Amino acid sequence: MIAGIKTSRLIPGEPYDLAGNRMVFTNWYYVRPGDLDWVDGTGKSVYVDGNEDMWGASFQGVDTPRGIRITTNNPQLGETVEMPVHRKIIQQGDSLIGWSNNACYESENGFDWVLKGHCKLDDKINDGVKSVFTDPSAPDSERFKMCWPSGISMEEFEEYRRKRPDEFDARGLFLYGKGEVNGIRGATSPDGMVWTTKPGPLSIEFCDTNIGA
Repeated sequence: MIAGIKTSRLIPGEPYDLAGNRMVFTNWYYVRPGDLDWVDGTGKSVYVDGNEDMWGASFQGVDTPRGIRITTNNPQLGETVEMPVHRKIIQQGDSLIGWSNNACYESENGFDWVLKGHCKLDDKINDGVKSVFTDPSAPDSERFKMCWPSGISMEEFEEYRRKRPDEFDARGLFLYGKGEVNGIRGATSPDGMVWTTKPGPLSIEFCDTNIGA
């Protein structure tokens, strides 16, 4: 661990030996998802830092699920669909709203999309609009919300740690020596078009790619 920094927040894992074959989970907190690795000819992991040629490493599953059989259906060829939306789609009443980076679209059927307009983003949102959801309990000015993984400055981390000393994930500190940590930021919008980032990180933890909400 890092000298002078400690947290009592446990890394989520498998605190229970679950019995039986039929289990219902309401979230993924205690579910081992498995992992992957790329190893060289000696068995050494080269997943992130390796420089082997294209045949110099092989895939290796780590704690991967067993006994699962996946089958496919015969492909059905349909009409070409122009899909400008690739970030997030949510339903609003009888319509759909979707985002692609800094553009917002609307659709009545999920196939035909009309550009609603370009979003106004502040300088903290550096990778476009993604992971949007609506919060029915929020005031109208913050009805739309989104969150995303982000680098957190050391100043922001120290402020977060001062307020919540035991509420950060140790895995979020793997970039600590490079002058930042990993966290999740959030932003709000009244209409899905004009976005304002909330001050400071929502949490300090390691997270990769889009965040489901």
